Amino acid sequence: MQIEVGSLIALAVTFSAALLVSWTLLVPFFSNEADDELDARDGDLNTTVQLSELQRRKDNAIAALEELEHELASGKIAEEEYTLSKAELTREAAQYIKRLEDAQRRTSDTEEASGEGPASEEAREYESNSH
Repeated sequence: MQIEVGSLIALAVTFSAALLVSWTLLVPFFSNEADDELDARDGDLNTTVQLSELQRRKDNAIAALEELEHELASGKIAEEEYTLSKAELTREAAQYIKRLEDAQRRTSDTEEASGEGPASEEAREYESNSH
C-alpha cells in the first residue's frame, strides 16, 4: 500500500496542530513556578487579583477537560492518553476548586474552617468523576 506525500504532509500538519493545542492547554498545569507564587501568597489570598487568578486557573482546568473530551470524540487522541490526561486534569481542577473555596472562605469569614461549602462539593464531584 502506497501513501501519497500529500497525505503524509496533511497528517503531519494535523498532528502538529493537535500537539500545539494540547501543549498550550496543558503546560500551565505542569508549571510549578506559577503554583509556587500562589503558594507563597496563600496566607494573604484575600485580594481580588489573587481570587481572580485562582478562578482563571479553575476555569482553564475545566476548559482543558472539555477540550480533552472533544479530542477523544474526534479521534485526535487515543483512549490511553485520554485516561491519563483526564486523571491529571481532574486532579488539577479539584485542587483549584478547593484552593478557591479556601480563599473565598478566608475573604468572607462567613463559613467555618471545616472545608464544607459549595466549592468543596464541586471539588468532590470532580474527584469522584475521575475514578
